[in-house]
Amino acid sequence: MQASTQEEQEALRAEAMRRIMETERMEEKRRRKAAKIAHMSRYNDLMTQSDKDFITRIQVSQLVTQDPYAEDFYAQVYGAILRSRLGLQAADERVLKFGSGGGVGLGLAQKGAGRRPNAMQKMEQQVERIVNNARLREKEKGLHASHSLQGALGKTSGRSYKAAPRQLLQVNANGSASPNMGHAHISKEDAIRQHGEGAAKEAAKMGAEALGATHPDDLVRKDPLTTKETLFILEHLYDLVLNIEQLRREQPPEDSEDFEAVGIWNAHYGESVQQLWDGLRVMVPLETSNPHPFISLITPAKGKKLLPRIARHLSSQQMLTMLTLLVACFSQMDVVIYASILDSPIESPEQKEIEAQTQTFLGSVIQSILPVVAKAGLRLVSGLLGLLLERSDIIAVSQTRPGLAILTLFLSRVEVIKQSMTTAIDIYELPTEEETEQWELMFNHLFQLLHPNLLYLFPSTRLQIALASLPPTTPVPPLHIDALDQPVWQFLAALALHASNEQQQALVTALREKVLENVASANKGWVADEEERLAKLGNVNLFLHALGLDSSQITV
Repeated sequence: MQASTQEEQEALRAEAMRRIMETERMEEKRRRKAAKIAHMSRYNDLMTQSDKDFITRIQVSQLVTQDPYAEDFYAQVYGAILRSRLGLQAADERVLKFGSGGGVGLGLAQKGAGRRPNAMQKMEQQVERIVNNARLREKEKGLHASHSLQGALGKTSGRSYKAAPRQLLQVNANGSASPNMGHAHISKEDAIRQHGEGAAKEAAKMGAEALGATHPDDLVRKDPLTTKETLFILEHLYDLVLNIEQLRREQPPEDSEDFEAVGIWNAHYGESVQQLWDGLRVMVPLETSNPHPFISLITPAKGKKLLPRIARHLSSQQMLTMLTLLVACFSQMDVVIYASILDSPIESPEQKEIEAQTQTFLGSVIQSILPVVAKAGLRLVSGLLGLLLERSDIIAVSQTRPGLAILTLFLSRVEVIKQSMTTAIDIYELPTEEETEQWELMFNHLFQLLHPNLLYLFPSTRLQIALASLPPTTPVPPLHIDALDQPVWQFLAALALHASNEQQQALVTALREKVLENVASANKGWVADEEERLAKLGNVNLFLHALGLDSSQITV
């Protein structure tokens, strides 16, 4: 009995020792693990070089793919919007180039931090390209007559290494035309006025018929839309646009065999687009109200911004009708009526509002009509210009940035047509002689109306007049004159390309002091800012290059 008790005690003692040793082993293992974790945690929240290389490989693997934007919803929607604004098809690689092309540049030069050029920047590039092409053509013809320009814009140096100026003007040293030219010029002005006014009236009549104008006796005149009515209609239009955009996203694939689903979708989409077209009031007769209901709808900023989203759903004919209505009612636009507020050197809330509306108009409305003008023929451009001359005060319109933008668009398009005439293979693509004569009449009429007021096209000239009427102690904020004048120089460059020798002579005579003023300011150190100096020379060269000259040839 005693021996059994002793054995049990030994067994208990052995079990206790085993448990103690096991506990010590577990504790040692825990301490080793804790020490290892503590050793490894020294670099917590830090990336080793191998970690960095691993992340870099992941990032680079996304960049080297041939089509990184294929599954990017926002890139696809953005590309679709730009394609529709430019009036090009989805398959056109010039519009949106993904994959190895990289980015969504759409073939346009990117400015700033990857921003897409706006309508005015596109126009600047187009005018500059047109002027350069014209200079190259004249250089190939080998026209050399630099001596005939002596005294036209001051002294011209003969050390130009570029292209010798072509013989354009016959101007005496004092800047006046020869005496025997005056009487013939007056008689020609009478002829231009008669033919130009008749052509403008005929174009206006055609435009009114295209817009569905009714006989005055049958016309039902109405009050213009109120602000509340305008905003209510715009909200409805926005709802329609959102529904149509959703429909476009749900469009059945082109190769779908479910013809019933495709037919239902087409019917639904066509009905929605027709409701959108009717809501714009474009087909309301011209003289229904002043302003026209369509003009009232694009008077608020949200109406102007809606136009590009609408444009990609309308047909080419509908967009052409909208452009014709816009030209016919151009003088009713708020950015034209209140543009004179921008000529005040004193800032005001009204001036800031008109400036914002003008920028929105140039960036949205002009952007929407660019594809329509870019495809227009010579007959259509002549008709649109005639409609603008007949129904608007062209002097007031040309003293606004929107007016200069639309005129520059027309002149640039015609110059593109003229340049394409030299390379056209199909004779049926060329404008007829009658269309060419019609354009010449319209251009001569435009030139005759603008010539006496060319200096007043410059905002800097109008600002100087406004400043002269203010008390000397009036504080005036800094004015960026060269940026304001740039659209005018672009328009004058386009005008000079179409002008005859006699008209170019008149241009130089009228703008001589303005040109010399800018060249002298830049070359004589009157401008301290280098960027401003280059802007002055760049503006002048826009105009001079169209005449085959360069500011480096002028010494004052």
